[in-house]
Amino acid sequence: MLDGFLAELEVDSDLFGRDGLRKRIDALDRLDFFLGSAGPRSSLGVQRAVTMRSRLDAANAAVYDAIREEIRQGSVADVWQWLRGQRETELPRHGLSYDSLDEIVSGLLQLHVPEMELPELAEEMVFYQPTPARHILDLIERFDLRETDRLVDFGAGMGHVSLLASMFSGCQSVGIEVQAAYVAAARQCAADLGLEQARFLEQDVREADLGWGTVFYLYTPFRGSMLAEVLQRLEEESRKRPIRIASLGPCTAEIAAQSWVKAVSAVDEGRLCLFEGR
Repeated sequence: MLDGFLAELEVDSDLFGRDGLRKRIDALDRLDFFLGSAGPRSSLGVQRAVTMRSRLDAANAAVYDAIREEIRQGSVADVWQWLRGQRETELPRHGLSYDSLDEIVSGLLQLHVPEMELPELAEEMVFYQPTPARHILDLIERFDLRETDRLVDFGAGMGHVSLLASMFSGCQSVGIEVQAAYVAAARQCAADLGLEQARFLEQDVREADLGWGTVFYLYTPFRGSMLAEVLQRLEEESRKRPIRIASLGPCTAEIAAQSWVKAVSAVDEGRLCLFEGR
C-alpha cells in the first residue's frame, strides 16, 4: 500500500508547484500515518517515504517563502485570491474545527511562541484557540473590511485575525491579549511581513481604550461577568458612534440577547455572526 502510494507521488508532475500545495498537505498527512503505523513495511519503503516527506516539506517551504515575500512587497491582492482558492468549500463549513486552510495559514504566518510556561488565566478567561481560518476569511469578506475600518480583536492570542484582516483589507487593527508570549509572537510576525497597520497590546481588555475601534471581534475570549462588563463598555461606545461586532462561538448568544444590538446575520455560534449597534 505504501509502495503504491509513493509510486503515485513520484510520477505526479503537478505535485511540487504552488498549485499542488493542498495535494502535498494531504500527501504529508498520509505519509505521517504510514510512518507512524506499526504494520509491516520494508526498510527501503520507509526510506522512500522519509525522502518523499522531505521533498514535500521543502516544496511547501519554498511556496510559503515566495508568498511571504509577495506580502512584503505589497502584492496582497494576488495572495488573497490564491488563499481564497485554498478553501475546502466556497461557503465556510459550520463549526469550530480546523481544516487544511489552517495549516496553510500557519505556514504563511510562521508564528513562533517561545517555549515557556504560560501564566494561569483568570477564572473567566477562556483557554486560547485560534479562530479557524475559514471564518477569518468570512469576516474579511462579509464585513467588507476596508482601509478606513479599525478592528479590535478581544483575546487576540497570536494575532491570526488581526494579521490576516490588516494584510488583506488594509484596515488598522489592534489585537488585545493578556499573555505576553502570544503578543511577542504576533508582533514579530507583523514585523516580518511588514504589516505596520497591525498592532498588539499586552493588556486586560477591561482596561483597554475602546474609543479607537469601529469593528470589534470576539471568539468567546471570556465569559460570565467579564463578558458582561466588556459588552457594557461596547454599549457605551455604540451611543457615541456606529460600531459593528463580529462573534464566533458560545458568546454569540449572549451578544444577540443585548437590547442595544441588532443581528445582521443568522445567529449561530458555529458560524461568524454580525451585529450592529442600534
